[in-house]
Amino acid sequence: MKSLLSMKGITKRYPGVVALNQVDLELKSGEVLALVGENGAGKSTLIKTLCGVIRKDEGSISIEGQEVQIQGPLDAQKAGIRAVQQHFSLIPTMSVAENLFFSDLPLKKGRILDRKKMNEEAKELLGSLGFGDLDPTQLVSDISVANAQRVEVAKAIRFTPKILILDEPSAVLPENDVETLFEIIRKLKADGVGVIYISHHMDEVFEIADTITVLKDGEKVIDIDDVNSVNQFDLVQYMVGRELKQIYPPVYTDIGETILKVEGLTTSRVKNISFELHEGEVLGFAGLVGSGRTEICRALFGLDKILSGKITLRGKPYLPKCTKDAIQAGLGFVTEDRHYDGLILDDSVERNIGFVGLNKLIRRTVISKKKSREAADRFVGDLKIATPGIEQEVVNLSGGNQQKVVLAKWLFIEPKIILFDEGTRGIDVNAKHEIYQLIHQLVENGHSIIMVSSELPEVMQMSNRIMVMYEGELVSEFAHEGATEEAIMEKASGI
Repeated sequence: MKSLLSMKGITKRYPGVVALNQVDLELKSGEVLALVGENGAGKSTLIKTLCGVIRKDEGSISIEGQEVQIQGPLDAQKAGIRAVQQHFSLIPTMSVAENLFFSDLPLKKGRILDRKKMNEEAKELLGSLGFGDLDPTQLVSDISVANAQRVEVAKAIRFTPKILILDEPSAVLPENDVETLFEIIRKLKADGVGVIYISHHMDEVFEIADTITVLKDGEKVIDIDDVNSVNQFDLVQYMVGRELKQIYPPVYTDIGETILKVEGLTTSRVKNISFELHEGEVLGFAGLVGSGRTEICRALFGLDKILSGKITLRGKPYLPKCTKDAIQAGLGFVTEDRHYDGLILDDSVERNIGFVGLNKLIRRTVISKKKSREAADRFVGDLKIATPGIEQEVVNLSGGNQQKVVLAKWLFIEPKIILFDEGTRGIDVNAKHEIYQLIHQLVENGHSIIMVSSELPEVMQMSNRIMVMYEGELVSEFAHEGATEEAIMEKASGI
């Protein structure tokens, strides 16, 4: 295979920080290169220099042997580079088809949008990629997160790129769509397209990648030319700089009394849900995207209206009408999208941590700056949040550290029950390990956890019991000891 992309000595500096230090990367035509590393390793910065989102300070980029100057996104696109980023670039108020054709809308008579042609071509494109169930006329605001990701993939592939960058593309996709994505990647490989695949899912890396480049602390650690020459534990060791002998802590078994009892819970999205949660228990919820797992959390937290059913919390009736009711009752909610509804990204670590518990910081009707700083400093230390200081804007932290800030926000108000909805999505293996340890400490201290996760190994290894959802109904329950991936997937698929 001939060289397609050569990045040499890429360096990027920010005030007080070297984000990339003399990083090299080589990609051949028809090759899938997995770019891996912890959050904060420099993966996103490297990709952003290639896409023209940020400008490198040093180094060179060559495509097919010719050096190119990438000063902005348009330069990258002209060079044949397309990317599917972690955070969607779609316009919610436009249709699927309009988003796909936004840069070159088909016109008739030179100035009138040919909507019929656009929708037909969009339907043909989506069908060719295995996304034929998507309605091109539907507004993006009305489709699921998983379907929005499919649209992003279609949008990038429509331009027949030389180089396709996929940054955590499977994070919001159900398992069947991940396999469809892999089929698309294999077809692109056969056509000579080079793919840079960024993922924290080690099983995906070993299934789809030909080669691997590992970054740590802004520097390249190693190029692995044959993915079969290493195993997952080797790769994790390269990423974190040490061996993680056990990713998951042992399941805490000293379970207490029932703290939450749900009987016949029904909303517009789930029906007749019944279960119990005990003190010191991690109760896992598995199922496909859209099965109703998130909606149970939303109902318990007062975000979705409860149509019928009975909930008992600590032996007393509980019917939350709003999030304030849930917070006052002792619930916290780590939502599935920390950027959208978990954090104030352009605000500081300190203010994010204290946001929900402002009443604890007020002294004589004024927020005590001293109390606020003390609380933030305590949680930064306890949760090992990597930040230059509590005044740092959260947007500048890595994904794992952002998630710790979300958790700190809730721990500050000392909830008895914490709802984790995809709580480790988009964070690296070391950050996941730290979150798992925190969950273990919480249940040891008497907290109770409801864990929604699309990662079966995670929900199986962390949970005392696993509830399985299918099309808005609770269809099965597994004990920790007897659960298998095959059995859970059968129930989650309605078999």
